[in-house]
Amino acid sequence: MPTELLRFIGPDWEREFNVKGFFLPLSPELVTGAIERWAGTLQAWLRMRCNDPEDVVQETFCRLATQSQPPERMAAWLFKVALNVCYEQSRSQSRRIRREQSRAVNESLPCTNQSYMIRSEVRQAVEQLPADLRDVVIARLWGELTLQETARLLQLSTSTVHRRFIKSLSQLRVLLAEYATENLGENHEQ
Repeated sequence: MPTELLRFIGPDWEREFNVKGFFLPLSPELVTGAIERWAGTLQAWLRMRCNDPEDVVQETFCRLATQSQPPERMAAWLFKVALNVCYEQSRSQSRRIRREQSRAVNESLPCTNQSYMIRSEVRQAVEQLPADLRDVVIARLWGELTLQETARLLQLSTSTVHRRFIKSLSQLRVLLAEYATENLGENHEQ
């Protein structure tokens, strides 16, 4: 495993860092030794904590290479930095997913002055759905995917996608009926 990481970083990693303007105060031997000693262990430890442990380990060793002095306790430092990088990636991924979902719903609904409030309420109602139902309804309604295409995309059976789609529509009806009652009064058309 450590030699794979070294091969991935490349044999000229020190020169590449210097060319890109990074400061390399630690000796290449120290960083290489740390990679050989700790990369496999860090990767195994991170497998249950993040989606991409290889990237986290690589980023951890890149941060080590840019330290002005070697850490006093190398293992403790590596594990702490790896965990922090894992958390950073998780937060970043969550923000990206929320942003993409919000944008997908916003861009897919037509907007006129009269429909802006309703469009906003539909977006909020979809966001209130549990993730498994939200994925299905977005794929079906805004992605215009068939049940079979949605099932392949989400790696589910067609019957599961159908059940989730029916359930999501039912929940959306309830959520939007509350909005209609509150904002449009009792005499609204469905």
